[in-house]
Amino acid sequence: PGTTVYLYDCADATTPLDSTVTDTDGKLAFDGLLPGDYMLQYNVPDGHQIISSQADTLTNGFTSCMTLDWGDCDTSKVVCLSRIFDVALKKEVSTPGPYQGGDDVTFEITVYNQGTATATNLVVYDYIPTGLVLNDSNWDEISPQVAEETIATLAGGDSTILYITLRINSSFSGNLVNNAEIVSADGGIDEDSPLATTNDGSTNELATDNNVNDDGPNTPGTGDLPSDEDDYDPALIQVECPEPVCLPIQTNQN
Repeated sequence: PGTTVYLYDCADATTPLDSTVTDTDGKLAFDGLLPGDYMLQYNVPDGHQIISSQADTLTNGFTSCMTLDWGDCDTSKVVCLSRIFDVALKKEVSTPGPYQGGDDVTFEITVYNQGTATATNLVVYDYIPTGLVLNDSNWDEISPQVAEETIATLAGGDSTILYITLRINSSFSGNLVNNAEIVSADGGIDEDSPLATTNDGSTNELATDNNVNDDGPNTPGTGDLPSDEDDYDPALIQVECPEPVCLPIQTNQN
């Protein structure tokens, strides 16, 4: 822990490309690397030495040269090269109101890749609140509260739209908040919002509705809002009370 590590191009061992410090577990990472030939130099603090189960031998603190392409790992130095993407979504109501019990409502989910690397196998969850049921064969029902759809590939700078149709329970009236979230993606790591940090649909982000230019909670970046994640977004509908009798208005979210 606390060891400074320098990154060099193998063709130039005099000018480092970048540097970092190992964390409390002795781990390190360099972000934004392109495929190429690299080596590391460990600036070992006085009174310390590097003890590793890996086979690589250090010469003056330098590792041997490693050639990395996308997705490659050099296990002798425990170095991997990962693509960086930035996926986000916004959810909007596509079917115009007014709405009553028994109506089908279609929601539009726009998924963005704001990074440069291609993301693959993007898994999108739709969190279905009490008062709505899935009525769409394009989505897989994981449970009565969760539906799933997968986007095969999304290039950097591109976006795509998913549609999901839900039916309002015949006896329901009041407000319904329907949330969607990107829960995983392959091909690299997300730049700002860890996709492994998922919600259950109960998180309220109505105050930052349709914001796709933010980061995960309390992370650095443009427009950071502690209450918002750019890979999670709600849509609100108001269901009218059937005449002539109306129960007290309720708000359901999931």
